[in-house]
Amino acid sequence: MMNNTYEPSNGRLQWLKKDMDDLRKEMQAGFQRLSEEFHNLSITMVKNNERLADIEERQNSYEKQFDKYKKQIEDRIENKLKKSRIDIIKDVVLILAVLFAFAQKPEIGSFFSNIIKLIFK
Repeated sequence: MMNNTYEPSNGRLQWLKKDMDDLRKEMQAGFQRLSEEFHNLSITMVKNNERLADIEERQNSYEKQFDKYKKQIEDRIENKLKKSRIDIIKDVVLILAVLFAFAQKPEIGSFFSNIIKLIFK
């Protein structure tokens, strides 16, 4: 019976072993580089997540400050409007009192009524 298995020569076998060893070394070096890259990437991701958390925290702080200042400005405007309404009412009452006082005297009352008629014509 004949043996059908192929047995390479000793030189060919040594060349295949060397080729396999070279490929194994290249693969190990490639896996090492990939491992380092993934490690660096994970460190970068952690740092970016920390930065993102800091940014979100600052944004929330700024939003709270904005709301606080907005409320203060709205309160100031409301107070100024109240004061201006009160001042307008005081001025109107004063003008009416002066007109009423002058209206008690016929010569001055007719003078003011003529002026008012001229204004509203």
